[in-house]
Amino acid sequence: MMLKRTPAIAFIAALLWACPLIYEAPELPEGPKTEDGGPPPQSGLTWHDDVAPILADHCLRCHEEGGIAPFPLGTYAQAKPMAGAIAASTRSRSMPPFLADGSGECGEWVDANWLSDAQIQTLTDWAATGAAEGESKPAPEVPPLPTIEAPDLTVTMPVSYLPDDGVSDDYRCFLVDPELTENIFVTRYEVVPGDPRVVHHVILYSPANAGAERAAEARDGEGGRPGYSCYGGSGVPSNMLAAWAPGTGAVSYPAGTGLELPAGRKLILQMHYNMVNGAFEDRTSIRLETASQVDSPGLMRVHGFNEFAIPPGEASYTVKNAVTAREAGAAQAIRLWGLIPHMHELGTTFRLERIRNGERHCLVDVKHWDFNWQLGYFLHEPVELRPTDQLEITCNFDSSRRTEITRFGEDTMDEMCLAMLYLTP
Repeated sequence: MMLKRTPAIAFIAALLWACPLIYEAPELPEGPKTEDGGPPPQSGLTWHDDVAPILADHCLRCHEEGGIAPFPLGTYAQAKPMAGAIAASTRSRSMPPFLADGSGECGEWVDANWLSDAQIQTLTDWAATGAAEGESKPAPEVPPLPTIEAPDLTVTMPVSYLPDDGVSDDYRCFLVDPELTENIFVTRYEVVPGDPRVVHHVILYSPANAGAERAAEARDGEGGRPGYSCYGGSGVPSNMLAAWAPGTGAVSYPAGTGLELPAGRKLILQMHYNMVNGAFEDRTSIRLETASQVDSPGLMRVHGFNEFAIPPGEASYTVKNAVTAREAGAAQAIRLWGLIPHMHELGTTFRLERIRNGERHCLVDVKHWDFNWQLGYFLHEPVELRPTDQLEITCNFDSSRRTEITRFGEDTMDEMCLAMLYLTP
């Protein structure tokens, strides 16, 4: 396990290709002025010609009628009142919520939901010049999500669940039994939310051992409700098998790879319900494509640093640690295919680098961390990690509102500085 002097850790993630949630609608910018005194905004931009195609490609999988986003943006009438919010949220890169730098300076990501600077400027200028509609034309098509038509295996929540409407976010874990008689590998998966209005993210875990499975079973039915509360990860030592957030279709692991699903063991389905649209009954399923063998079995491993103490009242406090890949558990050269950065609510920035012979190679750079959108990223091409390479992780935190020291831990008031790495030999 790639975590310095730390036992098995239940990893927390809400990930993979997520969708926008914008909660406020600022007024339209006045102008043709710019905040930095630069050139005036481009005129002549319209909803139909310039803005609708951008939103169809990057936003409408969530900002649709009946989606998890708090309002739709599929028509001019829906989008115009939100023009200021669209401009502000994209300019700050809080929307769409693709946290890793997708500019090409640090990693080339598969299916990067990343707006170019030119696209952001178009949205900003459209709002600043009055959010014109332009000549009406058919709405652009929203790219369809990939799907699994004939799954090898489907796992489903054992019962329907009505999230707790007394909280804004309900994290609940459910045991599911795939009834496997032999080990198999998951090579592709698709999450099918029971009710997209409430399902914010889903993670499928495999308990690390029989004892972890029994511990999860002992908590089932906690509080007189199906399943059990699980804010962190699964609540027991476990390995992640699949993860999903709104706007994600079928996800394929890199060709020739997959994660092992052990026979005779139940799985844990972690559900994150968000009640911005109200509480609705849900029964989510996961479709799986599997194989009896793969060329290169994948491993999910945690790499990070846990020996830190963040003092209170610090607007910017940096934690940094570097170890060799061998010290982190890699006895031979391995390939890094993807990763999931992870911090809690004090996190502001995250960076992971490979250092080889003094030369730095950026693996991921998150300039604006958002705990509510913890995403996973697959590289177009794997990166080699040799045993002598150093892995340097850097996390920055804002503890200005805390009155006590914050240390490593899984609770809400604790912090983390780690990444889950998808590796193969």
